[in-house]
Amino acid sequence: NGYLKGIPRIFAIALEIISHTDGILSEQALHKFIEAYQESAPLAIGEIWSLSLMVRVALIEKIRHVCVLLETTHKQWRQAEFFLDRTKPEKLKEKIYALGKLHPAFAEHLLEVIRHNELAGKQVRDLLAEKLLEQDTTLEKLVHSEHQAKAAQSTSMGNAVSSLKGASTLDWNRIFEQLSLADHILQADAVYGEMDFSSRNHYRLRVQVLAKKLGISETRVAKMAIESAQAAAGDCQRHCGYYLLDQGRQVLYEKAGVRYGKSSFSSSDYILILAGLSLALAAVAGVAAYPLGTGWALIFALLFLIPGSETIVNLFNRVLVHLRKPAFLPKLEYRGGIPPEAAALVVIPALLPDCRRTRELIDHLEVHYLANPEKNLYFALLGDFKDSLTQEDAGDEEIIQAARDGIQALNERYQATRFFALVRKRQYSQTQGKWMGWERKRGALIELNALLSGSDGTSFMLLPANLPALRYILTLDADTRLPIDMAKKLVGTISHPLNQLELDADNNRPERGYGLIQPRIGMSAESVSKSKFARVMAGPGGTDTYASAISDVYQDWFGQGIFTGKGIYDLGAAHSLLGSVPENSILSHDLLEGGLLHAGLATDLELVDDFPARYSSYVARGHRWTRGDWQLLPWLGDRVAGRKNPLALITRWQIFDNLRRSLVPVFLMLFLAIGLLAPGSPWIWAGMFWGALMLPALFALLDFNWRGYLFNRASGIKSQLSGPRAWLHRLGWQLAFLPYQAWVNADAAVRTLYRLFISRKNLLEWTTAAEAEKKAGDNYQRQFQPALLAAAAIVLPLAILRPLSLVIYLPLLALWLYSPVLARRVSQREEAGEKLQEEDRALLRKLARVTWHYYEDLTGEETCYLPPDNCQAKPPTGIDYRTSPTNIGF
Repeated sequence: NGYLKGIPRIFAIALEIISHTDGILSEQALHKFIEAYQESAPLAIGEIWSLSLMVRVALIEKIRHVCVLLETTHKQWRQAEFFLDRTKPEKLKEKIYALGKLHPAFAEHLLEVIRHNELAGKQVRDLLAEKLLEQDTTLEKLVHSEHQAKAAQSTSMGNAVSSLKGASTLDWNRIFEQLSLADHILQADAVYGEMDFSSRNHYRLRVQVLAKKLGISETRVAKMAIESAQAAAGDCQRHCGYYLLDQGRQVLYEKAGVRYGKSSFSSSDYILILAGLSLALAAVAGVAAYPLGTGWALIFALLFLIPGSETIVNLFNRVLVHLRKPAFLPKLEYRGGIPPEAAALVVIPALLPDCRRTRELIDHLEVHYLANPEKNLYFALLGDFKDSLTQEDAGDEEIIQAARDGIQALNERYQATRFFALVRKRQYSQTQGKWMGWERKRGALIELNALLSGSDGTSFMLLPANLPALRYILTLDADTRLPIDMAKKLVGTISHPLNQLELDADNNRPERGYGLIQPRIGMSAESVSKSKFARVMAGPGGTDTYASAISDVYQDWFGQGIFTGKGIYDLGAAHSLLGSVPENSILSHDLLEGGLLHAGLATDLELVDDFPARYSSYVARGHRWTRGDWQLLPWLGDRVAGRKNPLALITRWQIFDNLRRSLVPVFLMLFLAIGLLAPGSPWIWAGMFWGALMLPALFALLDFNWRGYLFNRASGIKSQLSGPRAWLHRLGWQLAFLPYQAWVNADAAVRTLYRLFISRKNLLEWTTAAEAEKKAGDNYQRQFQPALLAAAAIVLPLAILRPLSLVIYLPLLALWLYSPVLARRVSQREEAGEKLQEEDRALLRKLARVTWHYYEDLTGEETCYLPPDNCQAKPPTGIDYRTSPTNIGF
């Protein structure tokens, strides 16, 4: 009911703290004040979180208050000066006695102004002394009180400004956890205390949400979660997070006497809605063609089903990701390093074509180690020889020796048995008609799992004798970057009790948790900057320093992500679940393995990959992926290889969705061709063609930061190809390359179906990304020729049967005929457009030499071999004995 009515109480507390300490902010004062307050009235989690902001606002309020006092003082000074200027000496007594109660600043400044005029000064002092008798004080007391007030204001202002600066140096996260009562309760859970800060904060957010839903206090929610965990059995159930985030929430609802309403949106509902909406959109095309006859209506409905489904899937997924917050996987922090019971192996499965490539891959292992020098984290090269017509090739021994020497050098350099090389011998493949590593990358990982699980029946010919006991395998591609500390974060994620895989005892299938964690994949800045094509298609590239969880419809709604071949998996689970996959039939195994192991997507963690610089290598990669997807076709049924299909419905949908997307360019071309050849107005079908092409791309612009983009444009800030510009480029390229993309996808699908059901040959045909990038040619005219001939062949029947349709088709054909030239231009490496003048070049070289000498001359034993922050030459104060991450980086 006081003057703070309507103001948040945490702000009132902050005002009291700042008032009592006269603007001096100290962590100790904060603790004592808040703890004393919470003895009678506990603060909510959100209130304590806002303490940092409220203290800053209170300090600003303190500064405002001092400024108001200063303004009052200056106003009194001006009045005193005005009084002397306008008052004649003979009127002084009359005017001074006419004044009301004298303000100390007025009287003090009045004396200050006239102190040099001895005669007038004495008169004014005497008159003021007589006047102050009415206020029961003396002139000396009044002046003294004013000086004290000035000193107090100066001190308060200094304290507040210093505290405002010092507030940014306090560890507010630690202060929050020390003050939060809910956090104190959750700390009774041993696992909770071992988690990283973001995970603990996620738990506290869940406590807030549950408290609001259950209508009880946050401390009560935390106590119920701890009590439930302490009374339960099982590693997962004995953790408070099981009741805050997982299936145990129902227990808290029952304890609070609130009905538990679980979301009933299942994967089957998701698939049925998508199927229904796609059929409805296809029916629209059929209705539009119905005046032409029932046959035409059926043809157009079938042709538009696949392109229309792309619009439906994109739109529906976008709606779903906005209806639910991004899923978050909690993590253990392992502050003291990875423990032995969570030991992990970082492995690079790769082809070893020659000694040079072998040494390059070993260098990659060293880079991974330098970014992740954790104890109980090991690194291995898992190598296969290139395919051959014989079991042994010339050069195999040299490759093995290069691998052995490289690994031995690393172990000697870092004085630990941390690096390993495992190389498999070739085995004859009936499918390929060649000698090769059994089942390629999938087989290499399966054999590694078997070896580490104690099996002797593997094909390794280079095998270390002292492999450590391991629990997790972190598999990376040869071109993958493992950022600093990322291995420990991934181990901490998969080893968290809520994420550990639990298998159903009856059918040995995942029941809860994850057997595999897939991080987000970013693109390296180096690969993105190689060409215009890479910049537009991959975005800015580089590692996101402030990576946070992002939305993914499968993880957010169904608790299962998609494995893309780079992630960490549970060794025991993989050995148990992946060994039953039929041999010589799986090319693209990532999605399949993710489904069998129940992959979880950790979108706040990131690995970095390379992006193809040229369109030819991009398409070649897509062709390999499409072939791999179509080889999973048998996994859509209820039975695979004579046994019940172990894949969940959502995984089978993911396989089907990949097949559906590969057919979109094919059906778009067929729809356009049939639509222009059909009787009736061709503009209807052209409009539907453009709609199916553009709408999925338009949805990508809905979440774009238009405000920031328009602000930068208005400010004259030039940006790289991103946002709307990149979107327009992608849309234009998608249209220009549409016939070729349709041809490539159709070739991949038909080729795979023939191999899968007829020839049973070449089902393991694969080329690594690095090799594909090297082999990708720039003869786009020859590569595009079949697709362009097929597109041009439509002109003749159009000219004969539907000449008016040429108005629509000929501009598209012209663009398509230009597409080989466009592909070559956008794939070219970008060179610097502006050349430096000689004098600028000389200046830059001089600056570079001076900069180099700074680090060379000033970094030594005196500075503990750390570069000093600065060295002042004028005036010569010497070296500043502190450093910075920037200087260390340089």
